[in-house]
Amino acid sequence: MLAIKVPSNGKIVFKLWSVILTPTFNYIDADVLCANGILGLGERVTHDLFLKDGVYGFWNRDAGTPVNDGSLPS
Repeated sequence: MLAIKVPSNGKIVFKLWSVILTPTFNYIDADVLCANGILGLGERVTHDLFLKDGVYGFWNRDAGTPVNDGSLPS
């Protein structure tokens, strides 16, 4: 596990558990430990600036950008 901490107080704000990157499949298992969510997760269209907890899909080639809300099928 990789953890990123805030230098001033030592609070963990990001945990990276595992990453699988292949030509046709990408899997990232991570926790973002902050109140607002995560910002800037690939090409994403949402109604909020920060993404909420949920499942979000990535494409290895350019694809349409439907609105994502974190629910399946992502």
